Amino acid sequence: MARRMVAWWAAPLLLWGSAPGCGPQVGTPGDEESSGAMTSDGSTPDDDPPPDEGSASGFADGPMPPAGPTLEGEYLLALGVVLDPAHPLQWHVDVTTADDGVQRALQLQLQALSVEVGATVPGPPVGAPTMVSAELDDAGGFLLSLPQLVVQPTANPISGGQIAADVVLQGHIVDETLGCGTVEGTIVAPLMLDLAGSTFALRRIDGGMLPPLQSACP
Repeated sequence: MARRMVAWWAAPLLLWGSAPGCGPQVGTPGDEESSGAMTSDGSTPDDDPPPDEGSASGFADGPMPPAGPTLEGEYLLALGVVLDPAHPLQWHVDVTTADDGVQRALQLQLQALSVEVGATVPGPPVGAPTMVSAELDDAGGFLLSLPQLVVQPTANPISGGQIAADVVLQGHIVDETLGCGTVEGTIVAPLMLDLAGSTFALRRIDGGMLPPLQSACP
C-alpha cells in the first residue's frame, strides 16, 4: 500500500543554348576530352557533382536522433548495501535534466531520510542536502560520484551508527519513472567494506505518494 509523504516534501540554373542561327557543334570521335562540351547545368561531363548545400559534407542533413530517456521531478533513492540489502539507505531526491544541445546531465539534490534500525519506512529528513550532477550518455547511462559521503546514525537502518564512504553509482535510465544500477566504492568507517555487489534504484514519487521500496533494477 502506498505511503503518503510528509508535508515537507514539498529543449537559377543556367541553361545552355545555341546562338540564333547557329546549330550545335558536332565533335569528332576521340575529341571528347578536349572539346570542353557543357551539360545542361553548365558543367562539363568530367565535373564532380556539386555538394548538397544543406551539409558541408555533401550529404543532406537528416533529422536529429531522438534524445534518450531522462528523469525529472521527485524521486526516492534506495541504496541496498551488500551487507544488508533488505534495509537500504534512503534519500529524497529532486532531479532535473540539463541539456545545452551538446551534452545532457542529471542535476540532483539528495536529502537523507531517517530510517529506524531494522525498518524500511523512511521518516523525516536528516542533515543538509547534497548537490551532485552526472553526465548522461545517448543511451541514458550515467556515473554518479558521491565522495566522502556521510550517513548520519538516524539514517542508517542497518546498524544505527554513522557511516563514511566513497560511493559511485553506475546506472542507466529505464524510463522516466526509474533509474537503477550498481554501486562501487568503499565504506571507510566504522569499518572497511567493499561495496561491490551493492545496488540502487531511483523511483519517481507521484502525487506525494512514496513508491514501493526498490533498491535494484527489475
